[in-house]
Amino acid sequence: MLIIKSLLILCSAVAVFAWNSGSSVASGAVFDGEDTTDGSASPVDIFQDPANHASAAASILVFSANSVNFHPSQQSPKSLGSSLGKFVDKVVKFPGFIPTYTDRAFISLDGSLAQFEEVIRESYPGSSDERLVARSLRDLIPGRSTEDDGDDWTLSLVVIDKPEGGDNVEVQLISVVLSIDIDKSGSVSIPKQRAKLNTYILTVNGSLLRKNSIQLSEKVPIVSVPGALGFFASRREELEEAATSCHQESVLFMDQGQRALLNWYNGNY
Repeated sequence: MLIIKSLLILCSAVAVFAWNSGSSVASGAVFDGEDTTDGSASPVDIFQDPANHASAAASILVFSANSVNFHPSQQSPKSLGSSLGKFVDKVVKFPGFIPTYTDRAFISLDGSLAQFEEVIRESYPGSSDERLVARSLRDLIPGRSTEDDGDDWTLSLVVIDKPEGGDNVEVQLISVVLSIDIDKSGSVSIPKQRAKLNTYILTVNGSLLRKNSIQLSEKVPIVSVPGALGFFASRREELEEAATSCHQESVLFMDQGQRALLNWYNGNY
């Protein structure tokens, strides 16, 4: 059993908000809680056993990203801007995730990194460690940039949460959309502004995962929680990619959950 507590790897119908595809993106991911995934579990057991559902969520997140060409550890910040919205859309429409909270708020920034972190702590609506979330988003602010990256940025944080002693798993997609100033040397500062704080909180539907564990295991390559955190970290030098090709199959007597999954695999929302 792998135990991970507040592990952070950073480098930089549900309403889906419109995204600025021209902005640069700094991406990161965190895990909060206890990962009880059995490292020797079969792909079917990853989706069948609730103790393994943190890894199941991680696998779905990476599958979703690969399907829309969202590769934070490989692509430039500017390139990620065109696919971040597609990634969020893919995740929130996965039938095995139940939307529990969606919000877009405006936050006032005074240009101080300390104040940025404080206002995130105060505004964050989720149940994870607000200090971890706030510091993780702060750490995504680029220290240096170029004119090619531009001054419009989105700080994108993926959170996987599994409280100690329980089997419920949450996926949170949190982003801050803001402007930055770049001086002649490339150094970055945050001007005073009203930034956008976007939050999606989704609960893993354990019943659907268990009922469709065979189908899911045949379609979705298994990724560990640490593997997913590394995948979503911007500018990581090396990435071990999993194959994500899928094909449409003829499935007879599909129930509603099975049909929703099949449509999701093939991008038919």
